[in-house]
Amino acid sequence: MKRSKHLMTALSLTASCFALVMLGACASGPFVPGDSPPMVDQADAIVFSYELAKPKPVPEDTRPLGNTRWQVTSINPKPEKAFTSMILFFQPDGSLVETTRYADGSARDQTFRYHIIGSTMIINKPKEDVNARFRIEGDNQLVIDTGEASLLLRRMK
Repeated sequence: MKRSKHLMTALSLTASCFALVMLGACASGPFVPGDSPPMVDQADAIVFSYELAKPKPVPEDTRPLGNTRWQVTSINPKPEKAFTSMILFFQPDGSLVETTRYADGSARDQTFRYHIIGSTMIINKPKEDVNARFRIEGDNQLVIDTGEASLLLRRMK
């Protein structure tokens, strides 16, 4: 009697788990561009999204750069691909939009996450996080040192 009761409980739990997995897979529906990334891949396996796990900065984490726009005036050492213009827009929600224009007329926009702790800026890039020291000189000059490169920027109005 005990054995059949345990067997029935195990079967019931298995059926419940199967139903939850099926309902979850059905509820996820098709992925629509612009929506949040899917948590279920093509084989209906549960996947982990690194982007969803990253902490979202609050306005206090973006001061004093939040809602400011800066144009790069020099980079040392010079980057491999020469550019005609690079603008960094530090949004107050923790997004950093980098717009780069090249001599051949092409342009590239990239968006990263950033937050600030003291005089250190942490930029979350897809393949690496960059920890950079920064300082604002006067009202219109920003110096960023990543350890690999030093950037001098001018505030844009």
